[in-house]
Amino acid sequence: MKIITAIGRLTRSTTQFSHKPALLAALAVVTAVSLWSISSASQMLDIAGLRVARVGHTGTQLADGRVLIVGGQNAGGPVMESEIFDPASRIFSPGAKARDGRAEHTATLLSDGRVLVTGGRAHDGSLDSTEIYDPAKSSFSYGPRLNHARAGHTATVLADGRLLIAGGDDEGTAEIFDPETQKFDLLEARLGAPRNYHAAVLLQNGKVLLAGGLGESGGGKVSAELFDPEALQFFPTANQMHIERFRPTLNLLPDGKLLVIGGDHERTMEMFDPDGEYFTAYAHLLNGPSLGALLRSESRAALLHRTDSEDPQAVRAVEGPAGDLLDRSGYSLVNITGSNIT
Repeated sequence: MKIITAIGRLTRSTTQFSHKPALLAALAVVTAVSLWSISSASQMLDIAGLRVARVGHTGTQLADGRVLIVGGQNAGGPVMESEIFDPASRIFSPGAKARDGRAEHTATLLSDGRVLVTGGRAHDGSLDSTEIYDPAKSSFSYGPRLNHARAGHTATVLADGRLLIAGGDDEGTAEIFDPETQKFDLLEARLGAPRNYHAAVLLQNGKVLLAGGLGESGGGKVSAELFDPEALQFFPTANQMHIERFRPTLNLLPDGKLLVIGGDHERTMEMFDPDGEYFTAYAHLLNGPSLGALLRSESRAALLHRTDSEDPQAVRAVEGPAGDLLDRSGYSLVNITGSNIT
């Protein structure tokens, strides 16, 4: 049983919030939390709210199934207090205090059960600091520093257990963290273009797809690229995505193909074929019982409608609770495995 948990919301645009800290005091704070059950995809389940309002935070599932909530920011500034969500009780409990308050960072579960928190943004700009959360001790400690300060980057676990940290800076740099040496090594290769607030996923062939991001005009990016861990190089995909996307959801299918979902105002999806390294099958999403399942499903059965934004049926279909789930501004989304929530 898998469910998706949507945690926290502050504004319709996290990027506007993050890049304009002077607006913090003027923004209303909502600590809304909901669970979307894919076994009953038309049902949104209310659960206990976050203890601390936050946006730009992370949610990382721990080895025991609980979810660690780290960082974010609110009207008071960067948040240091963490929280632990228990899927069984549906309750958030106070967690350890982080060493630094940060937002727009990454938090990645390592093979030893600890969580590596990297970079992010604070009062003085982007951070090069990292922290390691140890669930056995319920505490944070400082980790090795990044080679470049970065925020809005991605952290992707490679097939050999190393971690690719990509983007989040003006130069389009990337670095690799080796859990054995506990060091970050800066890559000579650069991204095809500077990229932040994008999405990244490890493909079955061992390459990493990086898609979308924040565009220069404030919208999304239409470009995507691949990282080859053997060559330690970035390469462009055969074509661009069909629409600009900002932090889309990337869902890997059993056959190796990839669903690219949302992150755009049209609420669309498309497919990436890793064999030809191209995007195809662009479609709008319809509301209904299958939409919630689509977000974490292992099929392509929910390619439901032609891409006609002027069609009133399509417009009606992407409204409502399921459509709201695709609007990810201000949320963190965590795919919780092994839950008994139905």
